[in-house]
Order: sequence, then structure tokens, then C-alpha cells
Amino acid sequence: MMECQFLLNTGKVDIVASIENISNEIARIVDNLGKNVADSINSSIISQIYKIIFEEKGVDFSQYKKNTLTRRIERRLAALKIESLNDYVDYLKMNIDEVTNLYNDILIGVTEFFRDPEVFDEMKEQIAILLEKKEQGEEIRFWSIGCSTGEEALYFSHNSKRNFTRKDYKI
Repeated sequence: MMECQFLLNTGKVDIVASIENISNEIARIVDNLGKNVADSINSSIISQIYKIIFEEKGVDFSQYKKNTLTRRIERRLAALKIESLNDYVDYLKMNIDEVTNLYNDILIGVTEFFRDPEVFDEMKEQIAILLEKKEQGEEIRFWSIGCSTGEEALYFSHNSKRNFTRKDYKI
């Protein structure tokens, strides 16, 4: 497992577990997600968390929705196996990487894919050309790099099925 530490350090992976332990980890996460952190968050704790993030990242989340912040904190608690908010605040104070992880969890990825009609028109033309070159039953795959919501891939699939009369493609 030590060779996977670099995955944890990315902030994108919460747990690395062996096959034998993965079911226990999933059960633990589910159990912790059932705990209502919102009941134990008081203004003092939330202020401390806002302050820590502000001092490290320069962003003031004090006007952010409390429910959103609570959900993100719940997720971080479960991933880190931390059971109390006070312990989490202490952990944040001592671990800058966790401040970054919480900060990134709070922010919501936004895609701008659907904001450029010219791009859609060009893609539609390119998809039509691609489909014409394919043989009956041939598979077509679309990859979307850096997609935050999945809407790009969904667009490719939906547009291909909706706008082209041949139905002998696997998309």
C-alpha cells in the first residue's frame, strides 16, 4: 500500500485499500456519512474552518451555503477516518494538504462546453463525417478530456443518435 501514497497525495483519492479490506472501508464510509455533522457544527467551529481556509487560500467561504460546506466536511471526515469536528479542525491546522483538499472539495467544477454554439456546429459536422466513414456495427467512442460534469460525452452520444438516420452504430 505504501507505493500508492502518491495517489493519496493528489487529493483526488481518499482511500487505498486491499481487496480484503475494501468492503470494510466502504461500510465505514457509509456509516460515517450517515452521521449528521450539521448538528454538531456550531458557529465557533465553522468560523475556525473559514479562517483556516482563508489564511491558506485567501478565499472567504463565510457567505457560502452552510449545507454545501457541511456535506464537504462530512466527506472529508469519512475519508480521513476522523470522528469529531474538533479533531478535524486540529487536523486542518496541522495539515496544509488537507486544507487544499477541503478547498478543492468545496469548489464546484464548471464546464463551459455548452457556451459556444460554433463549437457545437463544428462537432456536429465532424461527427457526421466520422459516422459516414464507419461500417455497419462498428463501434464509435468519444473521449472528453478534463470534463467536470460528463455533459460533453453525453452530448456526443445524444447528438449522434438523434441527428443521424443510420441506426447500425454502437455508440
